[in-house]
Amino acid sequence: MSTIKVNSLLKTNGDNLLENMTGTWINFAQASDSIRESVNVSSLTNNGTGINTVNFSTTRADVNYCVSLTAGDRSSSGNTNGYGYGSWLRGTNQCNYATTSIKIGLGYPANTSNYNNDHVNLSILGT
Repeated sequence: MSTIKVNSLLKTNGDNLLENMTGTWINFAQASDSIRESVNVSSLTNNGTGINTVNFSTTRADVNYCVSLTAGDRSSSGNTNGYGYGSWLRGTNQCNYATTSIKIGLGYPANTSNYNNDHVNLSILGT
C-alpha cells in the first residue's frame, strides 16, 4: 500500500480541490457565536436567540444547494433536558437560502421557540 502526503491539492485554476469537494461546512456554538471549524465560511452572524446567518467565503452559483443540519444541546438546562433537540424551524425568519449565505433558525420542536444550541453542524453540497 502506498501513502501520498501533501499539504494541499489544487485544481489547474489554483482553487483548493478538497474545499470544492466538501463544499461548505461549519461546526459552531450558537450562544457564543464561536466557530470551532469551517470550510468556505467567511463569518457567522447572530440574528437573535437560535438564529444565525452563515456567510460563505465563495459566492454560490444558485440557491439550489443541498443542506444538511444537525444541532444539539449538551447541557441539562432549558428545554432540551440533555437531549439533542435542535430542530430547524420553519418560516422565512428561520430559513433563507442565498448565494452568499444561509440563515438558519433552531429551536425546540414541542413549543416552536428558538434557543441556542451548544453544537450546530451545517454542511452544504452543490454549486
